[in-house]
Amino acid sequence: MKSVSAERQRAKQNLRQMTEHKYILEPYKGLNSRYRCPLCQRGDKTFSRYIDTDTGGHLHPSVGRCNREINCGHHYTPKQYFRDNNIPFDAEQKAVTHQPKPEPVFTVSHSVGSPIDRNEPLFTEIRVYDPSAKGVIRHLTLTDLQRRLNSFKNHAARKDTNPAILKGIYENGTAGENCTMPVPFLFFDIDVKEHENPELLDPARNKAVFELLKDIALLVWRSNSQKGIAGILSAPQFDQFKNETRGGHLKLSKLIYEYLSDYIYAKVGYKVHFDPQQGKFRQIRYLAEQTGQRVLNESSYSFHVNESERQYIPRPVTHQPKPVSFIPVQALKNSLKGHESNHFVTYLVNLFGIDVANELIGRYFIGSSKHWDGATVFWQIDTQGKVRTGKMMLYSPATGKRVKEPFNHINWVHKAIRQPDFELRQCLFGEHLLRDASKPVAIVESEKTAIIASIFLPQFIWVAFGGVGFNIEKCTILRGRQVILFPDLSKPIAGKPTAFEIWRRKAKQLSTLANFSVSDLLERKATEAEREQGFDLADYLVKLDHKAFALPVPTEPPLAVQPVVVRLVVPVERFTPPAPPQADQQTVKPKQPKPGSWDQAINDLENYFSGITLPSHPVQLNKCCTIADCAQFIESHLATVKRHKGKRAFLPFIHQLHELKKVFMEMQLRQTGKVDCKTRLQVCKTSLQTSFEWGTP
Repeated sequence: MKSVSAERQRAKQNLRQMTEHKYILEPYKGLNSRYRCPLCQRGDKTFSRYIDTDTGGHLHPSVGRCNREINCGHHYTPKQYFRDNNIPFDAEQKAVTHQPKPEPVFTVSHSVGSPIDRNEPLFTEIRVYDPSAKGVIRHLTLTDLQRRLNSFKNHAARKDTNPAILKGIYENGTAGENCTMPVPFLFFDIDVKEHENPELLDPARNKAVFELLKDIALLVWRSNSQKGIAGILSAPQFDQFKNETRGGHLKLSKLIYEYLSDYIYAKVGYKVHFDPQQGKFRQIRYLAEQTGQRVLNESSYSFHVNESERQYIPRPVTHQPKPVSFIPVQALKNSLKGHESNHFVTYLVNLFGIDVANELIGRYFIGSSKHWDGATVFWQIDTQGKVRTGKMMLYSPATGKRVKEPFNHINWVHKAIRQPDFELRQCLFGEHLLRDASKPVAIVESEKTAIIASIFLPQFIWVAFGGVGFNIEKCTILRGRQVILFPDLSKPIAGKPTAFEIWRRKAKQLSTLANFSVSDLLERKATEAEREQGFDLADYLVKLDHKAFALPVPTEPPLAVQPVVVRLVVPVERFTPPAPPQADQQTVKPKQPKPGSWDQAINDLENYFSGITLPSHPVQLNKCCTIADCAQFIESHLATVKRHKGKRAFLPFIHQLHELKKVFMEMQLRQTGKVDCKTRLQVCKTSLQTSFEWGTP
């Protein structure tokens, strides 16, 4: 007795908490009330979300607790959610001061003798396992349904081979959204088993209930076992429900089942339980062979559900913003190495030298990516040291221009890693540098321009919008700062403002946020050709000597300026070029290709690829590269080397074509299934010739 009393006390305490606290963990109502944990990502549902006791809705998909307390232990409370998203919340206020919302009161009643139309199509017979025909067989009137029920003969033991009926008219499919006309009826089903309605295993009691339901329902029949009872009730309110409001349909149907169960109890003296699943908006009802003729009841009961008026003013529901998502710091750490193959870093080394390039890598956390060979990652890191996202781009190591052929090489880290439920909120590129408040801020459009300008004009903190645009969300961090804007040049088009005009207008709109000024230097100095090409500040700076712009080194560090400390502590691997060979070492330098040898190599490659049948399936070029479309790959590479023949920066394109030729030859050997000495010798000869003439590994 003591343990039972303790359980009751705990139940009362839980009920009291539900009325006192605004946010509680969602009570268990089956697997649909549990979810995948956002931290451990277990396949089974282990996560309970917090709900608002006023609205019953979830606060946010990430706010809740994982029940794997030892192995996971994730618990993200509403208080933490409000604090992380700067939403006002009284930390001491655990109980809400408003009165709990009263539940509306529902009452069910019935009337006798509702009119019915025997000749209007109101039901749909379907094929349950025939999606090719979209499932619909025919539409049935009440008379058709009665005939179908009385004429059916069961030749199989399985129930799902019997005629399947949906209430309502369905077109072009049998899903809930395909219901074009809901109807004022409700299916019901009474299962009779040892653990479900065992009183009806008694034939006399079963017959009494069946006969009573014949007076109540529109149509009643026996189930496959001849013990269960099924049928159709008249409920005029149900023709108002659609698939979008199916929750209300199920709620009202359960109320009618409870009312009818009490009504039968009052008549026969024992309780009958109805299957609540039959109250769904879209519920299949199987017919069964009958031992007697079933007739329509012209004076059936009509059921109505009435809701009492609510005696309270509903609390306004405000939309809560989703919490910002972040990229794992480990992803950034993994990108801060392998810079020797990074095309953009190679360009910086050629432009400034190794020491300055290493300084820029550490300052802006320039990363490398394997998404494309030689790709660069520009990380967006906020002032708290959290990584918002990263933009992956591919540059030419020779010109520093973006590679746009055969497609524009741009992608995002949050898309590449496919982090679930990622809520992106971008920040300025270089925003982590704004913790230093001693310098004015200079903003450009592209990340490359900000990096290069920081060497030529170090008296500014250089950041970039990252191509997303000049918007107030990104500029909030600039509150109270001195900011100068350097917009790119743009081609004048009649009726459209230039980039300079757009930035000047937005700077005026945000003048209360920070002290903005827009530089017109490029507008005054640019030629028409430079406007056509869309030059930016970096296109002018790279023509100058950066050493002439260096600030004088102070003899003593100023006391007023403290070093910038960012919470993100990441070791950046220093870029080191390959060491030159020692004087006493015997080295063999590969033969440098001459402009004339490019024509011969291109002709040989064109003749080879045009003389074979290219595979339509993906081909693995090496362990790091798989070619999805061989024809497009060959066409684009040949076009590139023809356009830039003689330029060493484009040797990798020749190398890859030779490598692909070698792969095709080896595939030919494997397909023949025998050792063809002539072909194998040709493969070896091609590989050696490529190595000595073109410097491939």
